[in-house]
Amino acid sequence: MQNNDKNKIEMPANHRRAFSSTLYLIEKMLVEIEDLFAPNSEKMVEIMQDISDQKKATLVKEIQEIKSEIERLNERYNLNKQQLSESHFVNSRITKIWELLHDSSVKRMNAYGYFPEDLRVGYEADVQRLLKLVEKL
Repeated sequence: MQNNDKNKIEMPANHRRAFSSTLYLIEKMLVEIEDLFAPNSEKMVEIMQDISDQKKATLVKEIQEIKSEIERLNERYNLNKQQLSESHFVNSRITKIWELLHDSSVKRMNAYGYFPEDLRVGYEADVQRLLKLVEKL
């Protein structure tokens, strides 16, 4: 179904939602690749830099082209942008971190096999200390 606005296409809502979700996920993955090339501040991930600076520059340029194409398709098909509230995003991540830490308690870790008795007190104290820091967020 063609719309009168130049080059705009009116898709059925269910198809528009599906295509919008696909482009959203593609864009997220592209941003992850871009972030990979930024200085790493993560403590639990070490990035092994095995891509040349020239190849990185080429990838970044190509990623920008893809993102421009996603923007064009978004306009052409009148796709719905994902709406993201900062507070909702932050609160959902804090809740997930809280859940992960609770699942890391000695009691829960026993599901992976017997947790050594001599490690229990120190380990549980470390998890609780991290949990208290997270609860300040």
